[in-house]
Amino acid sequence: MSTLQQHYERLRQTDLDRWNEMNSVLVRQSLKDGNCLIYFERSVLGKERKNPEKIDLRVLPGWILHCLVGFLGFTWEDIWSNRIPELEQLELEIEKAG
Repeated sequence: MSTLQQHYERLRQTDLDRWNEMNSVLVRQSLKDGNCLIYFERSVLGKERKNPEKIDLRVLPGWILHCLVGFLGFTWEDIWSNRIPELEQLELEIEKAG
């Protein structure tokens, strides 16, 4: 089973410019107690490290969902079905498209 952390790290390793762009999008979006990047790194990825089964994609803030789709290659179907795509399958799809 792939994790959000693995997808996030893969983007950093394969396309640092897009990883930085994703982070800047999240930083610009405010939440009650900070910005979306801090929330994503501390709450979402932190919670996933402790208990991956507790992550529910359907209840994440909208800007994080848009980044999962726009930068990490998730589909809206993945979000709605609360499924983190396997990295290997995603990489095959990217190779076919490219």
